Amino acid sequence: MYHDVGLEATGFTGAGADRYKLTRDGFAAHLDAIAGDGRKPSLVTDSGGERRIALTFDDGGRSAATTIAPMLAQRGWHGHFFVTTERIGTPGFLDEDDIRALAAAGHVVGSHSHTHPVMTTLADAQIADEWLRSKAVLEDVLAAPVTVLSVPNGFYSERVGRVAAEAGYRHIFTSQPWLRPRPLAGALAYGRFSVLAATPAARVEGLCRFSRRAVATEAAKWYAKSIPKRLLGRHYRRMRQVLLARGARTWKSEEREASR
Repeated sequence: MYHDVGLEATGFTGAGADRYKLTRDGFAAHLDAIAGDGRKPSLVTDSGGERRIALTFDDGGRSAATTIAPMLAQRGWHGHFFVTTERIGTPGFLDEDDIRALAAAGHVVGSHSHTHPVMTTLADAQIADEWLRSKAVLEDVLAAPVTVLSVPNGFYSERVGRVAAEAGYRHIFTSQPWLRPRPLAGALAYGRFSVLAATPAARVEGLCRFSRRAVATEAAKWYAKSIPKRLLGRHYRRMRQVLLARGARTWKSEEREASR
């Protein structure tokens, strides 16, 4: 699970969002690691066995069109790009032409909700509205069915997935560390492993060859984080942003002191 590539203003901004943004060189190193032993990512719309790698990119930031898709094209690869539809055409985000170009190049374009909320805090009717509005916007842009989504902010529950399935989605990407797709109300729910700016290429390589150690390490980190997320709900994201911003200020202050 990737987000944006590049340090320019692309996608969501702030300490919480920026920690997911890889540099171009960092992303290139990840792609080299993924390609090890002849590995090639696939799409959920492809046929094939269970042991497959899928690259996903959340939020719908401009780097999807300006940086990520061209870098994938150099290898003949395709990915899944999930768009926050309320942000289409706003500064830092994809516009309608970008979205059509991604689909025309063979990438999967899907929903990342309409307003990027914490889904688990919403009533069923509100969740349905998020999925249906986003679906309608994207289908109007693409003139094609949209049946793939990723859940924003990492807050997923079976209820969120079930409502998405009822809205007509058939492939539901979560942020939970599963290896096997799980059937859900006529759809499939997929696990993902989150990649941060600080994630080394070697760790990505381990995940792509399904190393038990790499998978267990990432799963343990996710489950440790899931407890405060579940307890704090919608307040978790705000508290994390405050702590990350405070940490960034402390680091800069220490750097200035060290340079004196």
